[in-house]
Amino acid sequence: MSKAIEAFFSYLQEDNCFSDITTGSIVESPERDIKVKAVIIAKEAGIIAGLGELSQILPKFAISFFPKLKDGSKIKKNMIIAELHGNASKLLSFERVILNILMRMSGVATHAKKLAEICNKYSVKLAGTRKTTPGFRYFEKRAIEIAGAYAHRYSLKDAILIKDNHIAFLMKHEGDRLRAIERAIKLAREKNKGKEIEIEVASFVEAIFAAEKGAGIIMLDNFSLKEAEKTLKELEKRKLRDRVKVEISGGITLRNIESYAKLKPDFISSGSITMKAKSIDMSMEIL
Repeated sequence: MSKAIEAFFSYLQEDNCFSDITTGSIVESPERDIKVKAVIIAKEAGIIAGLGELSQILPKFAISFFPKLKDGSKIKKNMIIAELHGNASKLLSFERVILNILMRMSGVATHAKKLAEICNKYSVKLAGTRKTTPGFRYFEKRAIEIAGAYAHRYSLKDAILIKDNHIAFLMKHEGDRLRAIERAIKLAREKNKGKEIEIEVASFVEAIFAAEKGAGIIMLDNFSLKEAEKTLKELEKRKLRDRVKVEISGGITLRNIESYAKLKPDFISSGSITMKAKSIDMSMEIL
């Protein structure tokens, strides 16, 4: 949660909340502890996310926050989501930052929930990506988790994922993609004892080769439905499926995710969780 508090403080600084010239002009003696109440109201339906974070963050700034429901709950238009008590100047100055967090997190959770529900029908885990808004990753990843999906890597230190450009770099020395894939897996294993190795592959041949060379997770990147199905069947045929996990990624949308989920990979990851999510509109009203 310290990351969330640090991020929240940086958003306050970005918006110059401590130098709000409008509130400073309107509120007489803003330094005085003039208490007010406010409510946050949903202006459209969706899935709420961010209440837990704000419940822990806002008291650090002497603002009491009282959610009316739990994260992950469905919300309707005109529903009161939370009540706030605190210093008038702070509530007026912090309003946009508070709403931005709730609106964005709820938008991501709403979109992720739709995708996750489809994957869950086939016992497939929906995973997020690092295609997140700069400076807002913690909150977007939390929203993904609230929606019942898998956040995946919060940062580059969390797991080994050999990407296409890592392979392209090694090709300068190896001269061949398969040799570069083998070299990448070998280097990752030598330098990270005991860690699971995931590698992104671009074809059926590369997927089978990487599995045979000991990769723990194979990411089928931008595979057609037919090619993904062929790859999964071949892994089963070679008795590799039990020791290798399969992630399907690239071009996954609400329109095609069920077709891929029916193939029953272990994971489906999609940048659209964050890139295509629309913020849920909300407002704050002083009572």
